[in-house]
Formats: sequence, C-alpha cells, structure tokens
Amino acid sequence: MEKEVLLMYSGGLDSFLSCIRLVNQGYKVYLIHFDNGSCIGTENIQIGAQRLQKKI
Repeated sequence: MEKEVLLMYSGGLDSFLSCIRLVNQGYKVYLIHFDNGSCIGTENIQIGAQRLQKKI
C-alpha cells in the first residue's frame, strides 16, 4: 500500500524541498494551498507546482 501525505504548499523553497523529499521517500504527495492574500500570489504557487511536476 502506497503511503499518502497531505502537504501544505506555500510555493516557497521549504515546501518545494519537503515535497521532493517526501516523494523520494515513497510517499504519494497531495498539495494544498490556502490563499491568504499574501504578496506571493496564487500565480507563483502554480508555477512552483509545475516545477515540482517536472522535477518528480
């Protein structure tokens, strides 16, 4: 049975690297993001998620 985890994804380096590490450890990772109106913006989150797809 595949291990699954829900990861809060901010789009920053910490959540990006956490996702990669979890995948490398055999987890199926689901990303969740809460748009609180901060300056990073949803567009940057989508770009980061696309980078993850290419990386893993």
